[in-house]
Amino acid sequence: MKKLFMLLSIGSLLAGCAGHNQGGTGLEYGSTTESAMQGNPVTIPTPTGNARVSDAEAKFIREAFQHGQDEIQLGQLIVQKGQSQAVKNFGQRLIDDHTTINQRLAQIAAQKGVTLPTGLDSGHQKRVDKLANLTGADFDRAVERDAVRDHEKDIRMYEHADKNLQDPDIKAFTERTIPVLQQHLDLAKQLESAGTTTFPG
Repeated sequence: MKKLFMLLSIGSLLAGCAGHNQGGTGLEYGSTTESAMQGNPVTIPTPTGNARVSDAEAKFIREAFQHGQDEIQLGQLIVQKGQSQAVKNFGQRLIDDHTTINQRLAQIAAQKGVTLPTGLDSGHQKRVDKLANLTGADFDRAVERDAVRDHEKDIRMYEHADKNLQDPDIKAFTERTIPVLQQHLDLAKQLESAGTTTFPG
């Protein structure tokens, strides 16, 4: 009964977040875009503006975009290899939301003259390769554990930027995005708890 309740709760939260729009900035998180459904990378426009941000602000834009690219690839792997439907749904949520987040970051980067990274960082690539070798319940458990850790780290990075950076476009972006990352963290924690019940050992 406990297992069923937890899985139903996760399913309800995922369903309720699909199409969720926290209005105010024109960004719609939780909606499945065509590019996300097809697994296409975010288009990175050529920077057109002059550098009008500090080194710290440019660093945040690049790091946040890199983290988003990592989460999109992780989401694609989860959709492909996840055992439970709840985990697969979580993977699709990562694809959808981080595609939207990175599309906005790419716009900001172009406006501010910041060149974005391409590809994955080496550390994330190693972790993805390790996950790719897991199957079934072992894969789901590893995903749930890593998702909690990753989103706790991302939220700290965004909160630090929101508190310390001055560019109004970046601050509006961080304030808009932190609640979405918190939703991801909450879902990951629920999946981890349900996974402990569902897959003992």
